[in-house]
Amino acid sequence: MNKCVQAGVLAVPVELETGAVEGFYREFDLLLDGSPELIELDCSNLEHVTSSHINLLWEALSLSREASVRLRLTSPPGVLIRVLKALDLEEFFLTGRDDDEYDGSSGCVGVPELTDPVEQFEISFSPDTDEISRMRSDFKDYLRQVGLPDKCALELQSVFYETSANIAEHAQLADGDRIEFSARRTETGFWMRFVDPGRPFDPTSVSLDYMPEAAAVNRRRRGLGLVMIKRMTNDIKYERRDNRYNVLILTKTRNQR
Repeated sequence: MNKCVQAGVLAVPVELETGAVEGFYREFDLLLDGSPELIELDCSNLEHVTSSHINLLWEALSLSREASVRLRLTSPPGVLIRVLKALDLEEFFLTGRDDDEYDGSSGCVGVPELTDPVEQFEISFSPDTDEISRMRSDFKDYLRQVGLPDKCALELQSVFYETSANIAEHAQLADGDRIEFSARRTETGFWMRFVDPGRPFDPTSVSLDYMPEAAAVNRRRRGLGLVMIKRMTNDIKYERRDNRYNVLILTKTRNQR
């Protein structure tokens, strides 16, 4: 079939509820049916990035390759670039970019030292997607109040959202159960703690055999979130408290690269 469309453009959805994802794939299939030379995925609206966003991009890349159509990300925000580089995926999605413009280093590099003590941030929320999104917004406000630059704040928001979503999906929480979250800026960086009454799960015991090339071939959809969390923080500690609560502590330092 001759190429009849030079390029197609499709926005990557910000919130990945079922309807939005299904709508994205419908539009993507319609673009492929037009046999374009190139499909551009507009990422400009992404305020946070989760492993589900990466899975969406993986699937789009796989489908476009099968159809011999080039795929390109347009206006990728810094947090998306950071996640892709943390997952060693830059060669699949970021080739040809200007390294100065698309810097994938940690946003906490060069953050000014903390000179005054700051109040700890504490919230309690249900494992519901909408509420997790609302709590991410409250957390975002706190990160601004404690003087973290946008780049670092976006990374921490992504780690918060990813961890909360993983707990909601895998901890098998009962009706009425809540996730307790505390965070504070420290002299060396940032500290976060998640507590939930779900089934035991120790992420520090999981061996990550993640290989980006294999993930591309197999369209890997699971495990990316844990890889992302581990690579965007410096240290993870876990304990099972009173044989009832999972306690997960994540730290990120100012000098992380």
